[in-house]
Amino acid sequence: MVTEINHDAIKNRIIDILKDTTTLWDPTAVSGKFRKMLVGAPHGNIPEDEVMPYIFVTNDDLIEEDEPTSTIQNNVGHTSTHTLRYLIVFMVKEKDGRTAEKSLDDFGKLIKEQLKTNYDLRNPTTGLDPKVATSWPEETRILNRELVGSHIQGRVILFRCTAYTS
Repeated sequence: MVTEINHDAIKNRIIDILKDTTTLWDPTAVSGKFRKMLVGAPHGNIPEDEVMPYIFVTNDDLIEEDEPTSTIQNNVGHTSTHTLRYLIVFMVKEKDGRTAEKSLDDFGKLIKEQLKTNYDLRNPTTGLDPKVATSWPEETRILNRELVGSHIQGRVILFRCTAYTS
């Protein structure tokens, strides 16, 4: 039987890894840490009174590319290569635009460091169950150009993964 990619499990693992980082996560009102981490995009527009800072992981427009199987045996393909893309979106609400931008810079650095350290998305508690062969933050963009300079701002990390199935 052919195994396919479980996208929800990968997105949940990304959140688990980020929650395992004490410099990033605290669900109480600790300043300078994410208070909310979610899988999936929130419904509708983000209200100004939303709990911030927060982060969510969702699918990119191009979620997955499959390369043909490398070998076929008994009419069954073996070892397909999958390129996966997810969006890691994070937002802050600060007293002014400059403080918001600095906060986003700091969060972006910590997120990238943590994910690069755990490049195969292993379980952060057990060190087992890698979800992908490799992953990396491919690019970082501003969430909404119209919010630049505002006290509410966001960034988007395009997170790319390579996985193999058989």
